[in-house]
Amino acid sequence: MFPAANHWPTSVGVVTAHSREVSMEDPRGIARALLPDFGFADSEFNCLDLLWIRESNWRWNADNPTSSAYGIPQALPGSKMGSVAP
Repeated sequence: MFPAANHWPTSVGVVTAHSREVSMEDPRGIARALLPDFGFADSEFNCLDLLWIRESNWRWNADNPTSSAYGIPQALPGSKMGSVAP
């Protein structure tokens, strides 16, 4: 468990965000747990969920070979994702 919701080592299988434990294998759960850190209410999660299901089906390594979009949000350019995650 870690005190800061936005700080955890990737070698650990569980993160704690706002008193909620979430598996590192569950990107959807991590996103939901972090909503308050970015000023969103839990009731707004459905919009994000529907968008990212369509973009990448919540696959962290989703890759679009046509556009080079990458990751769960299908960021463009794909190299942008390296600036926010290891």
